[in-house]
Amino acid sequence: MRIFFRPCVVAVTLLLTMGISRVYADQPQWQKMAPLPEGNGGFAAGIIDGRLIVAGGTDWQADVKQWLDGIWEYNPETNQWRRLGTLSQPLAYGGFGVIDNTLYIMGGMNGQGVVGPVFSLSPPDHVETLGRLPAASIYAGSTQLGADLYLIGGSSSVELTGQSPTFYRIGGGTGHTEQLSDYPGGPLILPAVAAAAGRIYVFGGAREDEQTRAVVNLNQAFVYDISQKRWQAIRQFPAARRGLSACTLDNHWILIGGGYGQTAQEPSEGMSNELYLYSIDQDRYIAVAPLPYAAAGAALVRDGATLYVIGGEDQPRHRSNAVYRSFWSQLIPGD
Repeated sequence: MRIFFRPCVVAVTLLLTMGISRVYADQPQWQKMAPLPEGNGGFAAGIIDGRLIVAGGTDWQADVKQWLDGIWEYNPETNQWRRLGTLSQPLAYGGFGVIDNTLYIMGGMNGQGVVGPVFSLSPPDHVETLGRLPAASIYAGSTQLGADLYLIGGSSSVELTGQSPTFYRIGGGTGHTEQLSDYPGGPLILPAVAAAAGRIYVFGGAREDEQTRAVVNLNQAFVYDISQKRWQAIRQFPAARRGLSACTLDNHWILIGGGYGQTAQEPSEGMSNELYLYSIDQDRYIAVAPLPYAAAGAALVRDGATLYVIGGEDQPRHRSNAVYRSFWSQLIPGD
């Protein structure tokens, strides 16, 4: 499949009352790359020294969930994966981020229980425990900004219960944890989180209904201003979904896609391949050409001008090994 370098915008239909635009593309956007060596969801991922790193995660084999400890490196020049080593334990569904060529993983699940350490991974396979979160956590949202990592929400249980609205700042290199003001949308798991221009943006997610105990997907969205130490509501995400993925493109655009919830294809609930740009300047969403496959918990990772989408849960009890790349500038609408 070829990457097309010409602008992809053909028509724009503004839905002003909803703050949503639709951008239609007449050409494919994604190039299929060498697949992950194993299906994977719930992993940590990031770019270190120009290489794509994937650590930990989960897979399913013979209807049995596998908790993974592998550290894998993708070389974009050769389009090949190689195994760098292993984590000190299987680990999935933790928060993560990259600072100064170090991948940090915060909390997660090791197959036996929910854990609270903050790990640092420096390739090829140096893993160090820097500290601990105030409480063991799984399914939190995370991002990094400057020298710090941010962890929002999460649960004390793998069963999607026991959610929290807590909001932490974790020092890169130290693992020191500082609690900030709670997320104003209430207890939260599996949101999409991104950082831009001194602010932390949070989209969607889910929480347990206090009365029915059912997990309810959310479309709420908030921004936290780090300098002012204040939360503010922003325009709601176009659909109630958990397991969305988000990636900051620059100080004007955040890319959000995938997830599990109501979709045009599955009016009840299902995996989504819908992809949106969020305009920071205009507080609105633009629907762009969809992801090449539908999944919850896929990773959107930017490396300069290149954008990757990796793995995720593409159907119940199954993990995708798909890897695609594109050039994110193709997604930005013209004037």
